Amino acid sequence: VYRMATVEKSAPHHTGPTLKDIATITLCGAGMGVFLASFEGYFRGPILGSTKSAAKEVGGSILRNAAYGAALFGGYAVTQDLVTNIRGGKHDLWNTFIAGNVVGLGAGAAARKGFSGSLVLGVVCGLAATLVEGPLREQSLHQSRASINHGRQEVRERYSLLMEENKVENSRRLLQVEKAAIQQLGE
Repeated sequence: VYRMATVEKSAPHHTGPTLKDIATITLCGAGMGVFLASFEGYFRGPILGSTKSAAKEVGGSILRNAAYGAALFGGYAVTQDLVTNIRGGKHDLWNTFIAGNVVGLGAGAAARKGFSGSLVLGVVCGLAATLVEGPLREQSLHQSRASINHGRQEVRERYSLLMEENKVENSRRLLQVEKAAIQQLGE
């Protein structure tokens, strides 16, 4: 109990995605669903009946796919955040794999694929998420390191410039003191 209390007190601040990030990811999923819904009508074939029923069917398809995409992408973002917090703030590809698994299991359950189908879809989604996010994470780390190195170089250059300015100022002061001393000796 004591250890838990100290861990809670010394726990780092929340470093996962913010509500804004989760909302953005969810909206991206909704957009993806709308995009995929635009192809659904093509593969299904012509809609027979009145214009009103056709519009209702197309609108329902778009809404259903948008909600499904939003649920999957939002679920992924929330699950990744939860896994990161449960694992003590570690940011690695295991979080991505686990979140992809959970989303795949949910997608499999929603598609009524059965337990084994859901497990397979979970593993496939976990691997796909890891393969997509891995190179992106490496690229982001490389850019961050380059930015840090550039910032360090700027700080060094500014420091060197300040040191040179201080040397020049000190030389001027010494010259003024020498001139004043020479004038006093000359009088």
